[in-house]
Amino acid sequence: MSSPPAPGKTVVIGDVHGCALELEELLRACAVGARDRVVLVGDLLSKGPDAVSVMKLIAEHRMEAVRGNHDAHLLGFWRARQAGQAPPRRLDPETLAQALLLTEDDWRWLDALPLWLRLPEHQALVVHAGLVPGVALEAQQPRDLLSLRTIDAEGRGSSRPDAGRPWGELWKGPELVLFGHHASRGLQRHAHAIGLDSGCVYGGALSAFILPDRRLVSVPARRVYRAIDPDDPSYAAGSVALETGEVRVVSLPPGAGGIPREALVLRDEEGFPQAYLNRCRHLAIPLDGGSRDFLTRDGQHLICRTHGAEYRRQDGLCVRGPCRGKSLTRLHLMQRGEQFYIEALDSA
Repeated sequence: MSSPPAPGKTVVIGDVHGCALELEELLRACAVGARDRVVLVGDLLSKGPDAVSVMKLIAEHRMEAVRGNHDAHLLGFWRARQAGQAPPRRLDPETLAQALLLTEDDWRWLDALPLWLRLPEHQALVVHAGLVPGVALEAQQPRDLLSLRTIDAEGRGSSRPDAGRPWGELWKGPELVLFGHHASRGLQRHAHAIGLDSGCVYGGALSAFILPDRRLVSVPARRVYRAIDPDDPSYAAGSVALETGEVRVVSLPPGAGGIPREALVLRDEEGFPQAYLNRCRHLAIPLDGGSRDFLTRDGQHLICRTHGAEYRRQDGLCVRGPCRGKSLTRLHLMQRGEQFYIEALDSA
């Protein structure tokens, strides 16, 4: 008697935003087969170049998805159009042009998207934006599921990236949460939360997390579909041509009160660029103490030369020293081609 076929893998994919070519390439890179399950974290169609082809790929691979904030905006447009009313929110010209090409079946599929999706076989949960720690899933507010980015000092959720700490840093599980929405922060890897919006539509990359292997796969954007403004004074720029084991120092605009600041930019062990504020979490001093020597001898951790505190490269968590358990301040990094842009917020 033959045994049943082995179950396939689950591939969770970040914000697609109409980037059909990159979605197709990512499916190939993840070797998606007939027994595999593909789940999208929302924001499927807006901003990007080819909503129709994205919907065809979704149907072809029987993908599942949760609703994103931009999907909700599209649905508001569709419902108002069905009722002969003015839409509650104006769509930009590119998104409107794509929306008018969708079929009624496309709209009905989008309208049925849930706000969250459980993957019990992996002890995981998919949402678009985030969850407020300490609040039961069924009691989470839809606006947080669709737009949460940070938790402020009073424990309230906010969509602003500079209102407090990233919610994923504070999420204690036990379920692993896979989410998107926060492109300016790039890939986020917390103990119990993985952020997969790596800004494909802005010229970054489209990323997937494969279960049960817990492996990240990314493909670069073919081009910039929606530009960020490199002249925006809240960004500091530099080249992404970094070798693993190299730390680059980038001057930032002064913080509150005119205090000078700088960023540390490096690649983690999986090759993804990261940016942190050069400020120890034990005392507000630069990690290097003027030496411009930032890494431990084995190259695996950033080190504060004053206190000996060691921080993991992939997420900035202090694993040794007086600030053990605290994290370096992660800066929002956006990659575009061979350039990166660091959002230097005053709160950093």
